[in-house]
Amino acid sequence: MGASDGSRRDPDTATVRADLARHYNNIARMDRQVGEILARLEADGLADDTLVVFTTDHGDGLPRAKRWLYDSGLQMPLIVRWPGRIAAGAVDEELVSGVDLAPTFLSVAGVAVPRPMHGRVLLGRDAQPEPRYVYAARDRMDEQSDTVRAVRDRRFKYIRNRHPERPYVRDLAFRDQMPMMQELRRLAAEQRLEGAPTLWFRARRDPEELYDTEVDPHELRNLAGDPSFAAVLARMRAELDRWLEASGDLGLLPEEELRRRFWPDGREPVTADPAWQRDADSRFALQCATPGASLELRLGGGPWRLYTEPVEAPPDTQLQARAVRYGWAGSGEVSVQVP
Repeated sequence: MGASDGSRRDPDTATVRADLARHYNNIARMDRQVGEILARLEADGLADDTLVVFTTDHGDGLPRAKRWLYDSGLQMPLIVRWPGRIAAGAVDEELVSGVDLAPTFLSVAGVAVPRPMHGRVLLGRDAQPEPRYVYAARDRMDEQSDTVRAVRDRRFKYIRNRHPERPYVRDLAFRDQMPMMQELRRLAAEQRLEGAPTLWFRARRDPEELYDTEVDPHELRNLAGDPSFAAVLARMRAELDRWLEASGDLGLLPEEELRRRFWPDGREPVTADPAWQRDADSRFALQCATPGASLELRLGGGPWRLYTEPVEAPPDTQLQARAVRYGWAGSGEVSVQVP
């Protein structure tokens, strides 16, 4: 949000100031924690041999940010420390998407990137060129379903709202606990909001939104209806259509149809119980008959952890395991006692 002059300016109330102060205090606390981790790497003599990547899962956590396809919700920090490979203080303006991280880490570790994996390699000798566009999607938001898609190049952002009949702000129990959100709702109900924050509280959405992020970084002036940007609108619209078709976007299907696809007989499938096996080195290995299932284990009542390879266990230890496939019910727990 911001004022009509293009700046981000929330209502100047004690509640809003307190939430903003908490937000910045959390950033300061996190910064100290990151510093402690880097200091430990230095103390252990590992700093020069370690690739450190600092990022997050979304933009800031304030209203009109997390869960939204504006840059305040999509733009994440991405800070890389790689001694001898990346100069300190260097800035790269390339478009990056979250799906780029997994192939990048695999490549840097010397592991071949699987062919079906989305994203590109950002760093190292196998780095791939910047794409012209990156894409984003908004679907289920906690208890509310929604369908919003976006495409962005370095300058322009195009957003398509598939439910323009809905208000921008819908009830979300978790988000609505935030005092600042409650304050904004109260001011909107009393018709006391002014400037740009009123845009977010409109009763209906624009079917299409187009923003020039160079001159309007907070995405407040929708250019979709401006004839002088008709060519840009057509280009971005066509690119989003191309991506939706190429990606086979299942989010465009009604949730009932998705359930029928995932559960053909109308019943939630259940992940098979894992099975313990002891290998030739007396280590304990896990298998699961359900393809794509993830396995967890714990030793002697300790914490659950992801199973990745056979484990050794001291005598008289109980091993427990369970499995789950995303979208399926979890398995039962299977235990074995080490003699």
